[in-house]
Amino acid sequence: MTSGCSNYCRRCNEWALPKVRSHFSEDAVKTILKNLTASGNMDLALYGASDPLDWEDTATDPAAAGPATTDLSHILSGLETQPAFSLLTKIPRGKEGLLKTLIEMGIHLSVSLTDRNRSRIAALEAQTNQSISKQHASKDLLIPAGLD
Repeated sequence: MTSGCSNYCRRCNEWALPKVRSHFSEDAVKTILKNLTASGNMDLALYGASDPLDWEDTATDPAAAGPATTDLSHILSGLETQPAFSLLTKIPRGKEGLLKTLIEMGIHLSVSLTDRNRSRIAALEAQTNQSISKQHASKDLLIPAGLD
């Protein structure tokens, strides 16, 4: 959904470019998801060379006083057909509120655990009173802070 990633992990197996450089428009993302679900693809993975929580689209809304920002929660809540999502994130800084919203929406997600995001994940689990699925959660798979 974006080109580039705010996390830029040197061990990334998706070969993401550092920093978000561009993104699909809200209309493009809605069209892609609508076409995928209409074709019977009901188990979607929202990940690939970017963190899905990085995606947002800002458009000028003539009815509003200024620009309106759309994020992933707006896209997923507005789908006519709700597929099963597999959303993998490292929770970019400043996106904790968005992740909390997605958890409350019941979106299936998993976090890639690192030395740097461990405390943010623990805080979100405490706030939502829900356990979040984790990847790289063992010491031998944990991404060291120097490499994320």
